Amino acid sequence: MIVEPAGLDQLSEITALQRRYDEHWFGEPENDADEVREFLELGHTQCIVRDGDRAVATGNAWRTGSSVVIDPMTDGRAVAAVAVDWLRNVAAPTTEVLSRDEQLREVLLASGWAYSYSTFDLYRAVESSWERPRPSWPDGVTVRAMEPADERRVHELIFRDAAWAEVRGHHDREFDEWRSIFLKGDRAEDRPLMAVRGDQPIGVVLPRLYSDESGWISQLAVARSERGRGLGRALLLTAFDRLARGGATRLGLGVLAENASALRLYVGVGLRVDREWQTFAAPG
Repeated sequence: MIVEPAGLDQLSEITALQRRYDEHWFGEPENDADEVREFLELGHTQCIVRDGDRAVATGNAWRTGSSVVIDPMTDGRAVAAVAVDWLRNVAAPTTEVLSRDEQLREVLLASGWAYSYSTFDLYRAVESSWERPRPSWPDGVTVRAMEPADERRVHELIFRDAAWAEVRGHHDREFDEWRSIFLKGDRAEDRPLMAVRGDQPIGVVLPRLYSDESGWISQLAVARSERGRGLGRALLLTAFDRLARGGATRLGLGVLAENASALRLYVGVGLRVDREWQTFAAPG
């Protein structure tokens, strides 16, 4: 097997590999070429692992982490060993692994990587049996779509007022990095929603409608001074309603397993844990 540098020139090959991975682990493809492109653009270096002429794995590393996608129809341990060696060579600080991918997890542990924390993806199909509660807003709060002029203030809300990065597993991000990761959608359903008291933003939810008709919440943040009043729940339910009206056939989000209060909120509105991602820290 050989490892080659990769990038957008290999987009179709990487997309096909991602499709095989999705179908094996999740039962259907979840990422189209545009979404794979977005993900690659977030990284600073990528690779393809080849066994002869066949692409059997791809890796992507960025400032705060990395990921490896391995073709499920190949020798998983041998390919994982090559991919993990690449992670070491590019000094990836962490990597995220599906909990069910025992072969990759075993290779990481054998190579000195240490389990750090888990993240749950929660989903629920949009169906008549799921009667979501109606949003109930705290007194004096209004909600509106975020405008471009609001972006820097919302960034301050998330990382200063809501102390997003104080939760282990969340990362502090400068404005340009945050914007490039989270403000990617171009549909009406993708516009962030702000909760405002007077002229002061106090909460925000960032929704996204993806090509597989999944409505996803990228971030949900409430200022510390406004917590305990149901504001986060109201923002979440409003964003879910908007995504469902826009055509989402399932709704979901990710949450750190250690964030018990957020997990209770999401399960409380009807979401269910669908998969676990485990983050491993590099040796040393």
